[in-house]
Amino acid sequence: MGIILVLIIISVGSLFGSVVLNKRYEEMRPFSIFSIIISLYLFYILNLLKYGYYFILFSALFLTIFSIYKFFRKKEIRKQAITNFFTPGLLIFAVAVIIIYFITKNNYVMLFDELRLWGAYPKALYSFEELLLGNNEFFSSTYFPGMPLFQYFFAKTVVYFAESHLFLSYGIVGLGMILPLTKKITWKKYWLIIPTIILMITLPMLFANSGFDCLYYYKTLFIDPMMGLAFGYSLYLSTKDFKKDKFSYVLFCLLIVMPLLFKLVGLTLVCVVVFSYLVHQLFIYKTINFKIKK
Repeated sequence: MGIILVLIIISVGSLFGSVVLNKRYEEMRPFSIFSIIISLYLFYILNLLKYGYYFILFSALFLTIFSIYKFFRKKEIRKQAITNFFTPGLLIFAVAVIIIYFITKNNYVMLFDELRLWGAYPKALYSFEELLLGNNEFFSSTYFPGMPLFQYFFAKTVVYFAESHLFLSYGIVGLGMILPLTKKITWKKYWLIIPTIILMITLPMLFANSGFDCLYYYKTLFIDPMMGLAFGYSLYLSTKDFKKDKFSYVLFCLLIVMPLLFKLVGLTLVCVVVFSYLVHQLFIYKTINFKIKK
């Protein structure tokens, strides 16, 4: 039941997007997850993590009420909202999460690096709910709690800590980043749903199935595969003309923060993405100019 509640909360953004922003369910999925991580991070650095969690719950409740109000207040948007929310992407996401659940339900943290950091960090956040600082290797300054904070949110909502849930929540974040690929799938193309579910499950494995250092996606908590997904997605968005889609610009701004919240080396990836963005805006879309007025 707790896991279902997590999925409902992270779907509130999609409800709001379908009613108010005219966006499909799958388009809002990364936006919702990134918003949760960034919001919790801001509260965390102020040593107010518990209040950050309550802020997420309050925001979800407010957006739900506001979306329902708009849905019933404006008859002309009802059909659009229903079409936007109940998409093949919603079904694909739900089925993929169920599959990931069964893949990860017997997982335990076993590798040394995961035991001392990626498994311990979210458990410490769940246990103490306070800013974790220290000079020891456990809380190295080169690793930031972007993923542990989402895992904290997951555990807090489920109401208990379980190691298998670390892998499940990790998988949900990765799935959320590639779900927008399903945007073009409609119910008329229902035959694409099963192949797409298989793609959603297997695509992230390309970022972490080398076997090096036991790095197998769905069996690891190392942050490197997630940084690869975030980098790839943000690099793709950097090539877009944001004049035509302001929502993508907001999502892009959220996304380029993600590698920084995962690991310090993410700064290098962000610099590459920003460079790509500037090149496209300056020379391709020409939305930026440096003309000096005389």
